[in-house]
Amino acid sequence: MLMSRIYGHRLTTSFGGNISVLDEAGDVWITPAGIDKGALTPRDIVRVRADGAVEGRHSPSSEYPLHRAVYDARPDVRCVLHAHPTSLVAFAAAARAPDSRLLPEAWRRNGEVVVAGYADPGSAELGDNVAARFAEGARSVILARHGAVCVGATASDAFARFDTLEFAARAELRARLLGTPVPLSPEELSHERVRAPSNLAPLRRAPHSETLREREAREAVCEFMERGLRHRLFLPSVGTVSVRLSPDAFVITPHPCDRPSLRPSDLVLVRSGRAEEDRTPSRLTRLHESIYLSHPGVNAVVNASPLNALAFSICRRKIDTSALPEARARLGDVPLVPFDTLYLSPEKAVAGLSPERPAFSICNNGVVTVGADLLEAYDRLETLENVADSMIGTIPLSR
Repeated sequence: MLMSRIYGHRLTTSFGGNISVLDEAGDVWITPAGIDKGALTPRDIVRVRADGAVEGRHSPSSEYPLHRAVYDARPDVRCVLHAHPTSLVAFAAAARAPDSRLLPEAWRRNGEVVVAGYADPGSAELGDNVAARFAEGARSVILARHGAVCVGATASDAFARFDTLEFAARAELRARLLGTPVPLSPEELSHERVRAPSNLAPLRRAPHSETLREREAREAVCEFMERGLRHRLFLPSVGTVSVRLSPDAFVITPHPCDRPSLRPSDLVLVRSGRAEEDRTPSRLTRLHESIYLSHPGVNAVVNASPLNALAFSICRRKIDTSALPEARARLGDVPLVPFDTLYLSPEKAVAGLSPERPAFSICNNGVVTVGADLLEAYDRLETLENVADSMIGTIPLSR
């Protein structure tokens, strides 16, 4: 499943990349060597027993020594993921690591990213170089002139680190076309680290109390989440959507959330400051609630970190819509609000919203768009990202 996601998002080539999982018996289950990653099946996965015996239809990945070395160095790791996505390879070619302080999610998942010295692919020396960096506590390592390795206590942890890190690398490269990326300060990163899920009082529901309106809203959120993932407006680990049901109630994506597998029943009902019992809503619930309380005409809110809009926010620059009259008519002026505002005083972030100004950017954290319905909010997100992409595209034309 993970390799399918990686290959589907063009984060590796047909024969590139490898993933392994360490089971309770100490056996390593790893992707095979020389098999098309776009057509991989569960039967293709190779088992390498703790004593070195190999079981399966194929040979294990040539990078098995790297995986084994990492497991030996880090007893807490149960999954190792190695691949060659283009942006991380760009950093690897320069023997540099992306700055994970530019994005809160990249910092939260990866911490400081480090570089391991070059050695031939598949060699024991490469395994030793990488394992040494993980032994120092790293969660993600750039391989000089090669690619990247991310680890996790579970396969989903390792994948979320990898996907977020590649996206952060892409965003940094785009931001450098605009100007100078500005990392989050230690104080801002501290807020991000201690930021807890929205702990709302429990809302007890009567059995079978879901209305047709609520059922349709839940299905719409999942539909647009899936669409946004296809268009890379959302990441598997980043993106929040909510839809208002009544003046005092809305449904919102949960925390934590693997967005590609989101189902309508996973969403959380929030009513009058209470959240559906035994469920945890998004950590941005307070922001969404502030928008609904302040703006009766808003019935849907989208938080996202699309690549080009994010590049502007990393450089602490507004997205200027004035160059494109149609976009200006649909989005108005798009203000840029401080990062801390999003979590510490969301009511200030939403104060400038209006029918003429239905969007704002957040420093180092993407954008928020609103609408009278979810389609309108999503269209505004697409439009804002297209404007940002076009503005970055004009940079070489103006030289």
